[in-house]
Amino acid sequence: MKKIIQILALILTSFFLVGFGCTVTVDKTSSNQSPAPAVPESTVLATEIFSSGLGFWYEETWYVKKDSGGEVVAGDNGLILKGVQSNSRSGAMLDINRDVSEFKKLNLEVIVEADIQTLQGTGFQGREAPVAVAVSYQGADGSEHRTLSENPSASGQMFWRGFYYLDPTDGKSGIINGVKVTQYQPYIFKFDLMSLNPKPQKIYFVALEGAGWKDREGKVSSISIVGEK
Repeated sequence: MKKIIQILALILTSFFLVGFGCTVTVDKTSSNQSPAPAVPESTVLATEIFSSGLGFWYEETWYVKKDSGGEVVAGDNGLILKGVQSNSRSGAMLDINRDVSEFKKLNLEVIVEADIQTLQGTGFQGREAPVAVAVSYQGADGSEHRTLSENPSASGQMFWRGFYYLDPTDGKSGIINGVKVTQYQPYIFKFDLMSLNPKPQKIYFVALEGAGWKDREGKVSSISIVGEK
């Protein structure tokens, strides 16, 4: 009888707390659920597929946090980057701020798709494409790589690769920092960031973006960065 009263008291107490907006804590140590797997230390950027929105990523224009005005859409089909304005640059960005000097390799992998392109190649200065990936970092020599200037050979340039399918024929556009892909076909791009000179010592941020004249549209299905010691 005493045990029955104790059980009823526990039920009533739980009902009372929930009814008044309080949280009832469940002892997870006695649960049959398995704990969430820990992310390995070698994972600098866990695989992101954007199926549940942007998460910790945020919209950016020229690597500054800003609403894209509808040019960035995250959903079941991944991250869609499309031109709404006549000439624009916008995307999604994630702050990393992690020391990576312990790694011998730093493997970036991104699955992209270039669907619609108007500006040919990678634009006039090699920094515009319907879909691109950028990584800002500090070099092992202390150099800062945070910019993407009009001069592709200028010091302090961040890592940038643009994916295009229209070859330059206008005499103005080029394919600097470009990777040609097949229109509407997913392309798996892999790159060891430790092959850069100087090698990265710290990763500041990663950005996925679209740039150039409209109409343009690109897609990112997934992205990850994993280190190897």
